[in-house]
Amino acid sequence: MFGRLLPYKGLGLLAETLPHIRRDFECRVVGQGPESPELGRLAALAHVRVENRWVAEDELPRLTAWADIVVLPYREASQSGVGAMAIASGRYVVATRVGGLVEQFSGDTQAILCEPEPVAIATALENILEAPPPVRPQVDSGQEWENLARDILASREMS
Repeated sequence: MFGRLLPYKGLGLLAETLPHIRRDFECRVVGQGPESPELGRLAALAHVRVENRWVAEDELPRLTAWADIVVLPYREASQSGVGAMAIASGRYVVATRVGGLVEQFSGDTQAILCEPEPVAIATALENILEAPPPVRPQVDSGQEWENLARDILASREMS
């Protein structure tokens, strides 16, 4: 989990979820926010590391590369930039079925939407760990633009 460490991000929900995971895992909760009972509960769990700190923009690719799954146990949300970054980086996302997350991630094979309940989130995580869905191939945006420009120029030459 990454981002602003605020109550609407579902920190308490994540703390309730992780004890239900039956597999060995490591969870990092990284971002900045006020100290809270929820962060304390997370920090007390085995296999969980809470890093309550400002994260520089140039560190984002390393954080995303570290994760296999980005968990978004939000209680409410309009969208998730962290989730979009995870998908673009070839990572899986488990997100709760709230607000704009439904529109953002429905139909994406790398994302699983679930109810904002501990057992539902744990089940989604376990399903990805057991049988990972397909990951779409990484796209080199610069190369894609170059290919598009070449195709347009070639079609003009043929006309």
